[in-house]
Amino acid sequence: MLLMVLTALNAPSTAQAANRFVANDTPPGRPLFGARSAASLCDALYRLALVRRLAPLAILLAFAAGCSVNKPGEKTVAPLPSKVVGTVPTTQQASVPAQYKNGDPTAGKQVFKTAGCAGCHTLKDAGATGNVGPNLDTVQPPPSLSIAVSRVTNGRGAMPPFKGQLSDKQIANVVAYVVKTTGGNSNG
Repeated sequence: MLLMVLTALNAPSTAQAANRFVANDTPPGRPLFGARSAASLCDALYRLALVRRLAPLAILLAFAAGCSVNKPGEKTVAPLPSKVVGTVPTTQQASVPAQYKNGDPTAGKQVFKTAGCAGCHTLKDAGATGNVGPNLDTVQPPPSLSIAVSRVTNGRGAMPPFKGQLSDKQIANVVAYVVKTTGGNSNG
């Protein structure tokens, strides 16, 4: 196909072919271009012009044939293994320091209301309607004990750390309250 395209590109132009007819440089008594009629000559010139117009398209299609037909971001499906060799790793649960375990959720509700938590977070159980931090009624997944302890003690994003402002017991109580109220995992 590429040879056909290159041949078409090296063929004389329509104007050159027409000039040969007009110049009539054939010997006397011999028909121009053999025994072709004027109609076949016009047909040949038309086909030559058509080939020249379609040649760039043919080259483009030749290059495009090697391109991938997958869409960007589309998954390639691979066969699934029929046998698993070894063991599947288990997820590690973050450890919670002992001083933050076994907090009192009832006392934590009071800490939540008085320590400034309600100013930033929404939590219906506490009557809090803050909108700076995450809405604890709808946050998914609900915070686990280890995540709640980490956020309260170290802070994250706009949330400041409360270690040093609240006692270990107050932190244990408020995280126990948040985890219990939101339905989070109180063991990890």
